[in-house]
Amino acid sequence: MPGVRDTPTWPAPWRDAAAHAEALRALQSGARVGVARSLRLAVRATGAAIVVVSLATDDGVASWCSDGSELASEPSGSGFADHAARRSEPLVVEDATADGRFADHPWVVGEPAVRSYAGVRVTLDDGAVVGTVAVVDRVAGAASDEATLDVLDDVATVLADQVERIGSALALREARADLRRAEASDALTGLANRRTLHERLDGALALARRTGHGVALAVVDLSGFAGVNERHGVWVGDAVLLQVASALEGAARDHDLVARVGDDAFACVWQAVSENGAMVAAQRVDRHVARTYNVVDPVAPGSLEVELSASVGVAIFPHDAEDAAGLLRAADVALDRAKRAGGGIMRFDPRS
Repeated sequence: MPGVRDTPTWPAPWRDAAAHAEALRALQSGARVGVARSLRLAVRATGAAIVVVSLATDDGVASWCSDGSELASEPSGSGFADHAARRSEPLVVEDATADGRFADHPWVVGEPAVRSYAGVRVTLDDGAVVGTVAVVDRVAGAASDEATLDVLDDVATVLADQVERIGSALALREARADLRRAEASDALTGLANRRTLHERLDGALALARRTGHGVALAVVDLSGFAGVNERHGVWVGDAVLLQVASALEGAARDHDLVARVGDDAFACVWQAVSENGAMVAAQRVDRHVARTYNVVDPVAPGSLEVELSASVGVAIFPHDAEDAAGLLRAADVALDRAKRAGGGIMRFDPRS
């Protein structure tokens, strides 16, 4: 089936339909029975041999025919659906071969040839015209009685209701997904938040207990960030933190977790890692984070340079702790030791 692609510009008169692209895609893809249902409804109610539902896409219109015959794509701006979509009244074409607008239309000159057409537009509550529903016939003058047009109006209303319902369901699903993402992530950086860190660490430890693989936790504190907000403003501080988050993600493997757990504090969870591998990962974090960050000053022209280094505390399961709370405490102890040493990387040592 033809699909709907997300593009910023759709052909007239379908531009307003772009706002409903996701709902149209769902209707067309078979995720709903809407097109087939509307075709069956119109055929039964009108007694017509052929009913066509056309829906907007970025290429013009995609059309489905009730008898299963193939319909060529309509030329944008000059098709039956285009003309019907521009009219508040039904479009009735008694003899397409004698109508200059359609004499060269692929439906008219091709097979099966269309001779008569009666169609109405499908309009949503916001005024967007998203498609048309029509009866067509291979005989001239066979598709224009008043009762048929009334049925087409009813079917168009059903189609519009389906698009509206699908759109509402998709919007609700996206809103729920946004809420879940907001609850799981840091608002500034988009990294996992403290709550997600605890959940993922618990899951990593449960998996490690089954597989015997190690899990390492590193907590990272930025040296040199204190005072950036006071000296340069929150905007600059936020810009630096965004770059730090990106640096940490650059140091991570696909299955690693990076979280923001404080104003300038971060954490990393490394799964299926040895003690040596954890220290190598910590060194990679240190290399990515410890550098000069360039930020454009929104007040004064030019850029600011903020030089940061990192203190990293590392704790490893099961050597340093056997649960998430113990691993977090051990990593914090190691971090405190690293900070007292002036920065760098420290592995947890129960004697420290």
